[in-house]
Amino acid sequence: MLSLSALLCSLLAVGLSVYDRFMVSEAGDAAHLERIEELERELAYLQGSGFPARTGSYGDSNGRSEADPLYSKYHDNSAGYLESDVEEMRWTMAVRGFMPATPDHIDRARRSIFDESLDAEPKLAALRVLRRAEGLDDDVVRATITAFHATDDPRVQEDILELLDGVTTPELAPTLLKVTAEHLNYRVRRQALDAMSGFLPDPELEDWLRYVEKNDGSRRVREEASRTLRHLAERERKE
Repeated sequence: MLSLSALLCSLLAVGLSVYDRFMVSEAGDAAHLERIEELERELAYLQGSGFPARTGSYGDSNGRSEADPLYSKYHDNSAGYLESDVEEMRWTMAVRGFMPATPDHIDRARRSIFDESLDAEPKLAALRVLRRAEGLDDDVVRATITAFHATDDPRVQEDILELLDGVTTPELAPTLLKVTAEHLNYRVRRQALDAMSGFLPDPELEDWLRYVEKNDGSRRVREEASRTLRHLAERERKE
């Protein structure tokens, strides 16, 4: 039989152990809540920048109730939901040029460009990030040309060509010529003319621009061809 002093020591040790586990749990809960509050502040800042958050399952951070299990300090996923939403808003702002792309954003953009399962819209977003962050290498441009031909949306095609303006990847030139000759949408044809700047001066392209200047069915496309030829002539005079 334990002596009274031994029993008291044993009870004290058990009590200290329970207390230690309680303190560790409380510290973990406090850190979890602090992380949630930090993310909520960043989310509010991003929302104030004009980019509303996705409608997430974590609810509205304003006026949250202690009874709401999602915001309970015992709920493990609340910080995860917020982190996901904050990251998506950071990505959106990087795509729109309102904040610099992080290395993770650049990696995500490159993976998106080469992901054959994605349609043209997410590839367009990725292209915006890469154009601002590090320029467009030939592999990215080739993948983008494939994305251009894979969509029938002239708005997306026009935006892709705008981002390819000045690029000199050899495979791009035939695409631009084909677009200016055959595409039914005048805005896409006009943007293809503008994107030819990287391949000029070139006598054959200049002849083609003169042909477009006289024969395209859209006045705006003809004007774009005239403008390109005029700028080219001015540049050659300066040189």
